[in-house]
Amino acid sequence: MNPHDILNFWFDDENKEFLFQKSEAFDEKLKQRFTEVQEQAVVGNLDGWLNNGADATLALILLLDQLPRNFYRDQARAFATDGKAVQMTYAALQRGYDLVFKYEKAIEKMAFLYMPLMHSELLDNQRRCVDLMLTHVEDAIFHSFARAHHDIIVRFGRFPHRNKALGRVSTPEEQVFLTQPGSGF
Repeated sequence: MNPHDILNFWFDDENKEFLFQKSEAFDEKLKQRFTEVQEQAVVGNLDGWLNNGADATLALILLLDQLPRNFYRDQARAFATDGKAVQMTYAALQRGYDLVFKYEKAIEKMAFLYMPLMHSELLDNQRRCVDLMLTHVEDAIFHSFARAHHDIIVRFGRFPHRNKALGRVSTPEEQVFLTQPGSGF
């Protein structure tokens, strides 16, 4: 399996409708196709992809950030590689890989490169994500999601919709928030 196999699948028009919604069928399709390579990414065997350009790095970030969310919905494992994904995003930014995507007008690729920052529960990462999205990604939907994630971290210091999976006790304010539409991603 190579990075382009991952990117071709993820950005295929046929799959785009499933990227931001729950679908057991899509999750299963991902697991069947990418479990082995995702496990290689988790243990660091694919860290060298960082040195192989913007596309290879984005493929690695998808394996660490997006695929676990599909593989392990509602489980702590869904977030287990978030820290490593953030590290890879910052390394990609240092190499200017996001600007490669900007030059190519590959807005979705750029947005997914930034997404580990959006998934972080650290406010500094949230601020950086909003700044990057507003500066480089010309898409109001991505802007809206970046701001929404940021605002939740400002308000609660964490994502309340993860509490159950992570064994955290929700505060009364979080419990009320979780009953509202759009409170989870």
